[in-house]
Amino acid sequence: VFSGDYLQFSFQRDFPPSIEPFNHLLKDLGYDRIPSIAVEGDVEAALGKDWYALFAGLPVTILDPSSRTSWQEIDIVGLSMRDSKKGLWSQPSDPSRFTVILGHNPNFSLKRPEADLYLAGHTHGGQVQLPLIGPLITLSDVPRDQAHGRSELENGATMIVSRGIGMERYDAPRLRFLCLPEIVVIDLQPST
Repeated sequence: VFSGDYLQFSFQRDFPPSIEPFNHLLKDLGYDRIPSIAVEGDVEAALGKDWYALFAGLPVTILDPSSRTSWQEIDIVGLSMRDSKKGLWSQPSDPSRFTVILGHNPNFSLKRPEADLYLAGHTHGGQVQLPLIGPLITLSDVPRDQAHGRSELENGATMIVSRGIGMERYDAPRLRFLCLPEIVVIDLQPST
């Protein structure tokens, strides 16, 4: 799954020339053989549908606007940037099926929608973390200790927020401190 903010630029004009190289990189990495799901992040929300070209010719299902798809025994809900930030998904899940909610901003988790697994990004893990304190700024409403890594929530859901590999743009400092970039690999296994 891809949770948004695929290219980080200070200016939108820098986005179009990078679409083709990004697409070729994914193909070189073998993503032309891996079915995937993608949702929009902050960067893509400002681009309309132009960001779809990032995944042209790849087996990527783009869930935009917010919608649901199924892969075998798993239901996957993809949230638009707005819906992930505001927690606007309210369609109930089938309790007999494993359900994943993928949104860029982890704020949707605060509404505790019906799902088994919440996946998000957006926070970059805070980019700067201090010992005993954690991330200083997350640009999210989730508690700081849930703004990166894995959290077990009181409704029984697991939330995983990736630190990602990028950094904030515009006037934010372009640095990381005690917050390594990451790509998360999740192995889902049946309970029986």
